[in-house]
Amino acid sequence: MYKKGQLSNLEKILSSTSWRQAIYRTKYLKIISDLDQKTHNTIRSLLIEIGKQKLNLEAALRKKRRLKKDREVTLISLRSKKRKEQRELIKIRQSQKELKTYLTEKQAGVKQLEKIIANIQDDIARVEREARIRKQQQALQSKEFPKLKGQLAWPAEGRVITKFGRQWNPKLKTTTENPGVDIKGKPGSEIRTVLGGIVTTITFIRGFGTTIIIDHGNGFYTVYGHVTNIQTNEDSQVRGGDVIAYMGDSGSINGSQLHFEIWGQGKKLDPEKWLNKK
Repeated sequence: MYKKGQLSNLEKILSSTSWRQAIYRTKYLKIISDLDQKTHNTIRSLLIEIGKQKLNLEAALRKKRRLKKDREVTLISLRSKKRKEQRELIKIRQSQKELKTYLTEKQAGVKQLEKIIANIQDDIARVEREARIRKQQQALQSKEFPKLKGQLAWPAEGRVITKFGRQWNPKLKTTTENPGVDIKGKPGSEIRTVLGGIVTTITFIRGFGTTIIIDHGNGFYTVYGHVTNIQTNEDSQVRGGDVIAYMGDSGSINGSQLHFEIWGQGKKLDPEKWLNKK
């Protein structure tokens, strides 16, 4: 096409009728040729620029897709973390709810225990039981309960995890009343009487589980809670140091433990002031 175009232009010049016409034709054909070349160069430059812009757009698109994918991965990770935190929060709330329920039941158990003690004190048969206890104590030549303060043997091996009296719970930010002490020990370890007496009650109390109450006479009682594998019966006479049960987790949220109380003349007493120093 280019060669044909050259021959065509040459023919146009040669077909001129005069030298003047030939010069004009040569001049105009030169202008047209330069304009064609300039247009060609401009189009070529535009095509190169368009090619560069296309490459830049493709690179930008790839970067955008990569950023979108990274954001999706981050979003998935954040959603997973949020779900995990929600599960942990639900678990904490459930734990707090269970603890509140347990403490509520334990307080109800305290009232139930107080009622049982009151009923025992009002029981006519208590007079007969106290008479048997006095005979037992005379036969064993043992001291009376009030004189044994600070000398009683511990009812179980272990460590005190909750003391007597008002206790602050940092998790629930509440104060509760503990009518005795809670002794943490090995599951199945022996529970022994601290002094001879009569087993008045074996029952299940909310918050304290299976519970044994022993009457020691003169208005003194001891209470053993969360026990298992009972080794005695109601109205049975026991001696100091007798194994009456084993440590269990009946009614407990803290595993195997013994809840131990001492009552005197209708009042709850601090067991650690009556038990001997370890």
